[in-house]
Amino acid sequence: MDRVAGRSGARTATICPGVSSRSRRTSNRSRTTSWSRAPGGAEAILSPSPPVVRNGLNRERRPPIPPPRRGKMSLPSLAPFVRRGEDAPAGPIEGEVQSDFSPKPGENEGGSRMGERGLTNLITTNLVTFVGLVVVFSMLIGCAAGPPPIEAPASFRSNLSEASGTLPEADAFLHLRPSEEVFAVHALDLRVGGLEIHLEEGRFRPLHLPDGREVAGVFLGKGSYRYVIDDPYDLDLARFNLEKATDIDLGKDGAVADTFHRALLLGLNQPQIFTLLKKEQRDAPSDDSGFDRAWKEGWGWIEEEILRYAAVLLNEEESPYLEWQFDGKLARIQFKFDKIWEIEESLHALWFWKQKYLLGKDETFLSVSPIVRKPIERNRTELPPDPYRVTGLGVKMKVAGDLKRYTQTLDLTVTVDRDRVRALLFSLLNWTPGYPNDRLIVRAIEDEGGNTLPFRHFRDHLLVKLPRTVSQGETVRLRLHIESTHLRHMEHEDILMLEGNDWFPTTPGYLVDHFTWEAEISCPKPFRPIASGMDQALTESEGEIVLKSRSKRKIHSPGLGCGKFVSSEREFPPFRVRIHTYAFPREQTDQIFNLAHAMLHYYHKRFGPPPFTEIDIVEIPYSLNYGITPAGMLLLASNVFDPHVQRRGRIEIISYSLGINGLLAHEFAHVWWGHGVIPRSEEDRWLAESFAEYSAYLLMRAYEEDARRAGVLTSGRMLHDWRNRAKESTDVVPIPRADELTDTDVTDDEDRYHRVRLIYAKGPLFLRYLEEEVGRNAMMRAMTSFYRRNLGKAVQTKDFVAILEEVSGKDLSPLFDAYFWGKAFPEVKGE
Repeated sequence: MDRVAGRSGARTATICPGVSSRSRRTSNRSRTTSWSRAPGGAEAILSPSPPVVRNGLNRERRPPIPPPRRGKMSLPSLAPFVRRGEDAPAGPIEGEVQSDFSPKPGENEGGSRMGERGLTNLITTNLVTFVGLVVVFSMLIGCAAGPPPIEAPASFRSNLSEASGTLPEADAFLHLRPSEEVFAVHALDLRVGGLEIHLEEGRFRPLHLPDGREVAGVFLGKGSYRYVIDDPYDLDLARFNLEKATDIDLGKDGAVADTFHRALLLGLNQPQIFTLLKKEQRDAPSDDSGFDRAWKEGWGWIEEEILRYAAVLLNEEESPYLEWQFDGKLARIQFKFDKIWEIEESLHALWFWKQKYLLGKDETFLSVSPIVRKPIERNRTELPPDPYRVTGLGVKMKVAGDLKRYTQTLDLTVTVDRDRVRALLFSLLNWTPGYPNDRLIVRAIEDEGGNTLPFRHFRDHLLVKLPRTVSQGETVRLRLHIESTHLRHMEHEDILMLEGNDWFPTTPGYLVDHFTWEAEISCPKPFRPIASGMDQALTESEGEIVLKSRSKRKIHSPGLGCGKFVSSEREFPPFRVRIHTYAFPREQTDQIFNLAHAMLHYYHKRFGPPPFTEIDIVEIPYSLNYGITPAGMLLLASNVFDPHVQRRGRIEIISYSLGINGLLAHEFAHVWWGHGVIPRSEEDRWLAESFAEYSAYLLMRAYEEDARRAGVLTSGRMLHDWRNRAKESTDVVPIPRADELTDTDVTDDEDRYHRVRLIYAKGPLFLRYLEEEVGRNAMMRAMTSFYRRNLGKAVQTKDFVAILEEVSGKDLSPLFDAYFWGKAFPEVKGE
């Protein structure tokens, strides 16, 4: 698989060249647009992977593999995971509205009978009752001061100690105070965007910030919701995602509907909702446990959003930003209405599973699976501007002797593109699922004058409060001091590698940050540092090796690390290529150099000058089917260099040691498609992946005779494989929706299966079809013109269509409507 890091979209999809989702992305897009390749036919690389856990604005990570699930998903109650004591019973608290998914009496969260635990549970129940009486008595004593705040419960995945920094505006959301009054609700209808909510009967209790502003609430009772998907373009995607993540069937009219017994609301700048919910009679609550329990059970999904809400407050945003969470009969569903960040409304399925460990503490992972997204007051291809962007990144990094810890000083330059910005929100990794002891800790943040700034680093978000409000066109410079464990968990102990966009701050929105780059990395001997960038200088002292690297031309998705590399270098003007291996034979190194020479020069001649001319090819030992393309780097697994065909179940690799090979050709093509021109959104991701695959095909076609003589992959074989694989998935969703397919079961990788066939087979097959329609010369001139006009820019599909129509003189909208935006199959005549 090859990855170019950039920004991703769907919260359960990750693509891979070192350009990257969110994941887009990802409302809340995965920012790691990793361009990941799974070549076709004899080179197919496709392995099942666990469900993606949402971890902030930009990055989506895959946690340890959960137990397999059969059939449609059935959501158990979250009650067992609410921290009420180590051995508290799993059943609902007395007086609470019972969930339809609660465990049966006498069962634990795994569904097995308690048996010998009965006595323990009986003792625990009595203890909980006694503690409850003490708590009630304490509340009665303090009733004059009003209800106590609902403290944020300890995280389901890790406790709040992972957060670093202090920011009162963010901490306020951790201490929301419930209203002293509860409001009766009868036959109330609400509408937010395309969501219709009917509250038949129940009670609503608001929650407010310490300053009294109402921002949240809990409804207990009977209700229903209905969301109609009115765009035919969204129907197939929604149907697939609903089937995978919920028990909800999409209605004939495109409606997503369910009943619920409780709902949570969190929102800003929509006071009329609270007014409507509070219009009827008010009562003093007779029992707080149901409201308290409902809020705490839903908190796991809400807590990842609190820094976004704090940023809305600090920047004095006036547009609405809110979410509803419904504990429904068929699924737990989240609806988001966002007129600030992504300018869209969206539906998501919420689910969780518990990972048990033989040694150590079990973890519960909360996940979000996208169902559908709809732009608000904008065309789907008219993306909203980003409020600010990273335009400069400097890194000074020192790695510990065991490669498991490092310190960093990051110098960040941010250019503001809108008025009235007082706080900057970033995505920044701070933990890794399955590795609870690993953390990225921000120790301090300073402005360019050396003044310490208040910040909060929490749930892979970083919010920094500026000393003053800045306006459009101004530049902000920040210095971050970071300590971290390795956060990479490769199988080999002698390598540390940071790639993608999650190890440094990236901004919200659609645009991939594009910045100048300067790095200095110090590694203890015998480890050798590597990094993206040109103008590299390597120095050695008695105990360490230091690499300095920089790039005046703006890049994105840089990589850096160190390991026990054996390095060699050659120049093929204008290119300089370095290969860093774990001591495989020199004969293969020579072959890799020769292939790099041929491929880089072919693409240079075909498309134009690349964004960088220094390329590092790095072997990642013992990593099966690993291929990523950060800026100026190719990270490849050891088995890619194996000169023999290897078959591992569904995974097949043919090495390229005997001649031209599609995998390496695809990876090198990402220098032009993914780094040279950058996809603007997840729907444009094919401009990196499908274009790289099609470019590899063009290269294979140019060297067809050499490939035939060597007995390796040919362009004809690639085209044959594209046809076969594309037919399997063309009826699922259109090409641009491939990254929005979702799943919740590691044993069923159907979403990834179809994504690979749409992006890596139907996408390049459609380009080959366009070549037949407009002519080979016109197609080549259009691709070259598209690249050269947009070098260093973020592009959309409509930009390519405009140039192809200009060069060919044809109206191509019917073809794109049928084969790209639609599900028709492109029948290619040639070869």
